[in-house]
Amino acid sequence: MVTVLGICSLPWLGLILAAATGSLQVLAASLTGILGQGVIHLLLWRWAHLPLRYWWLTAAIILASAIRTTSGRNWTWRGRPLAAS
Repeated sequence: MVTVLGICSLPWLGLILAAATGSLQVLAASLTGILGQGVIHLLLWRWAHLPLRYWWLTAAIILASAIRTTSGRNWTWRGRPLAAS
């Protein structure tokens, strides 16, 4: 969960930090992260036909999956529990 949150928010927070401190290294790292996010979203658009305006849905699904898996409340399908592998 921390990883997903970090991937989604740290590059944008880095832009604020770079603007406040004037650090070119932080700016470069932030822009690299944002570019990486863009590439992921474009791949999801091409592979799963997920419109780019639904970028938040991808993060929500990953976060929900992580919570269910780590809390022990595994997923069910048609009333049957799916075991974590």
